Amino acid sequence: MGETVRMAPTVVIVLKAVPHYRERFLELLRERLQSEGVHLRVVYGQVEGGRALRRDTVEVPWGIRIQNRVFQFLGSELYWQPCLSLTRDQDMVIVMQEAKLLVNYVLLVRQWLGGPKVAFWGHGRSFQREGRLMFSEKLKFWASRRVHWWFAYTERSAEVVRSLGYPRSRITVVNNSGDTKELVRARESYPQVDLEKLRTELDLEARTACIMAGSLTPERNIPFLLESALKIREAVPDFELLILGSGPEEQKLRNSVSTTPWVKLVGARFGSDMVPYFALCKLLLIPGLVGLHALDSFALQVPLVTLNLPKHGPEIVYLEDGVNSRILSGSATPGDYANEVVRLLRDEEQLQVLREGCRRSAQAYSAEDMSARFAEGIVRALAPS
Repeated sequence: MGETVRMAPTVVIVLKAVPHYRERFLELLRERLQSEGVHLRVVYGQVEGGRALRRDTVEVPWGIRIQNRVFQFLGSELYWQPCLSLTRDQDMVIVMQEAKLLVNYVLLVRQWLGGPKVAFWGHGRSFQREGRLMFSEKLKFWASRRVHWWFAYTERSAEVVRSLGYPRSRITVVNNSGDTKELVRARESYPQVDLEKLRTELDLEARTACIMAGSLTPERNIPFLLESALKIREAVPDFELLILGSGPEEQKLRNSVSTTPWVKLVGARFGSDMVPYFALCKLLLIPGLVGLHALDSFALQVPLVTLNLPKHGPEIVYLEDGVNSRILSGSATPGDYANEVVRLLRDEEQLQVLREGCRRSAQAYSAEDMSARFAEGIVRALAPS
């Protein structure tokens, strides 16, 4: 009798869409899993509504694109991802931990009936809804306890999952990250002459500019930022503010600054395209929700100033107040925020301390490290129980 040929295990990651910052990570994860004898497939769709206004998704040439169906229910968007046939014969299916993704529940039922293992990848809970245990959060917690494995964004996310009674031994902390090494390379190699050309194009008059970067959504606390910016300008007459991003609040923002020429709306920029804009600025100002832009701050050595708020993404744990960032009290007023920014703009020694902290922190988080952690978790999850 001939020997039985064992097929390489196959894992499928199903994504609602592929954000730009996931592109490099997915390619690295695919390569690492190949070296472990595991085949990776990525199935992805598209976003709609306000999420689509951010214009921050990409195509994956080696992935499988599907057409999501989006439903409105009680003011919320629900997604149906038609991926059941694409995941039927796989060893494990990894999905994002989002209550709105209807296929997750079908996959869990199929797992219970003996189908492919299901793993969650996510925050652990919706930090933007902290203090309000809504039905969607209860549903998410119910599902979170029933998956085969957990890929937690950060240690903060893992703590949430463990608090649900989920076994510590089946949680992989991936340290969510973008391609920080590419940002560092781009910052170090960007020509000074091109930087000065961009300064002229933006009509930046001085060298006390700051930047806000991120999707323009209500969670970013943009009115607070603009009020603070006016107070900063009063104290620092040549202060200017660059805003990178797009989203549902964009038109409202444009209307607010239409007569404020020192606020420059640049539009959405991602990856290395952000580098020259950060290079022209001294501080990153995000008084609202902070997520992966904390890592952009590290890689580009532009310290972040934010508030201590419950709605931050799990990446907030990467920030150390006074070391690589400044984190003000959640009760701080726009005046308080402005005063701290002004203080830092006038204190080059303290700015340099924070920049050095950013440089060190940038070495701790990367797409390479995240892909290695994720691959290790997948191999462990596939091992016989």
